[in-house]
Amino acid sequence: MKVWVVDIAALDASDELITLRFASGDYTQVDAGPLHHFYDPKLTQPALFQVLANTGVLLPGGGRTSIGQVELLNTDGELNALADYAVDGRLMTLRRVENGTATTVLTATVERMTFAGNRVIFSLRDPLAALDQAIESNVYAGTNILPDGTEGTVADIGGTRKPLVFGSVVNATPILVNTSKLVYQVHDGSDVSVTAVRDRGVTLTHQGSASSLSNLLAVAPDPGKYRDYQGYFCLGTAGKAVTCDAARDNMGAGDVFDEIVSDAGFVVDSSDIAALNAIGDVGIYVTDEMSRRLVLETVAHGCGCYYALNEDGVIRVVALAAPTTADITIETWQIASLDRIATGSGENGLPITKVTLRADRVATVQNDLAEAAVNPARYTTEYRNAVAEDTAVRTRHPLAGELIIDSPLRSVGAAQGVVDTLLPLLKVRRDRTECGVKPRRATDEIQSEDFDISALFLGANVRLNTERLGYPRTFVLLGWRLDAIQDRVYLMLWG
Repeated sequence: MKVWVVDIAALDASDELITLRFASGDYTQVDAGPLHHFYDPKLTQPALFQVLANTGVLLPGGGRTSIGQVELLNTDGELNALADYAVDGRLMTLRRVENGTATTVLTATVERMTFAGNRVIFSLRDPLAALDQAIESNVYAGTNILPDGTEGTVADIGGTRKPLVFGSVVNATPILVNTSKLVYQVHDGSDVSVTAVRDRGVTLTHQGSASSLSNLLAVAPDPGKYRDYQGYFCLGTAGKAVTCDAARDNMGAGDVFDEIVSDAGFVVDSSDIAALNAIGDVGIYVTDEMSRRLVLETVAHGCGCYYALNEDGVIRVVALAAPTTADITIETWQIASLDRIATGSGENGLPITKVTLRADRVATVQNDLAEAAVNPARYTTEYRNAVAEDTAVRTRHPLAGELIIDSPLRSVGAAQGVVDTLLPLLKVRRDRTECGVKPRRATDEIQSEDFDISALFLGANVRLNTERLGYPRTFVLLGWRLDAIQDRVYLMLWG
């Protein structure tokens, strides 16, 4: 007999910590010693949730994990007392119990509890919800007593966010933090170097670095020159349109990804950090509120990668690649449903004929440059393009599409390496398939173990060993959803 059981941590009406226990059938957990736990058989929907790799613009349909909900039946009103319980932010564990063996399928956080008719519904929180929060940044205090201070005044920048540099930025507009002494800031931190300063595109002369912030304020540079200290610099003459280049030391794409993930309380696989760093250096300039998720998507997708949270709680960021040797094989008798959604990776379900990465971004585009500006074309165009194209694809697929990605990569050469890798993957047939998997029944002719849901991990190579749709074929697992009440796992496959 198979039973689904859930354990939900809660505070009762007296603020006592308790565990709520429910099951989809009769179940009592027998622990060591005399202690047993009875599970109330009111569980009507053990779990309806979906896990997706974040493939973003790389592949259509790539999104985010949607954990879903757990439902209880409350026809008799016995669960009404739960209205006084607090469950938000607390742990829920879903287990599948079969022949006395319990297997943990999902550990999640409860977001809220609602009552709808004769049902009690526990909505579960996306485990990566912390990525939706804005990147943490200090704000200017507005406490300058001019001519001193670097916090602005209430009348100018007080209460606004301080800027942050990730990697290296080109032609960024810094924040004027002291209007009397012409002090600017491009990064809130000590681990950055200001590598160039321009006014309307004219490069100013560097007159050395200050020994401290107070020294920067005390010693003004000569007219037409600048001095710097960490993320600050000071001008000798008021500028009309001041921009600068700045870089944080030894910060490749993987390092940027890792810093954002770590700030959100997660861990990135160390080998993935190294592999992402090898793709190239990146540059992102943050002056307004920007979510961590947006930065991670910008870095990952702009480097030809997707990312996902695996069952071990570690975030993997992986370069999109063709499927290889199968990690999981699904036999034809295990397949309950099989739908081919597309035969290509384009938005229209067809192969891609052209990939463009817009890279080497200029943070501030300027069209009013001085006549003496050096290389004005560089600062009037936001991106430089890396392109890979195969026009022959349109011979077979006249409606084949194009893929355009805004990339934070600093090097056009690195961007060219990414598009040269992506096009061969995307210009050929790539099935997007949803496969519903059923567990093995004792009455089936061929005896085998049930499909093991715990074997799933995003990025796995899954072989469908069936003749349907002209297969067998091996795919990359990019998502899966569980409908526990129907006892079905639906796999989202690409390959």
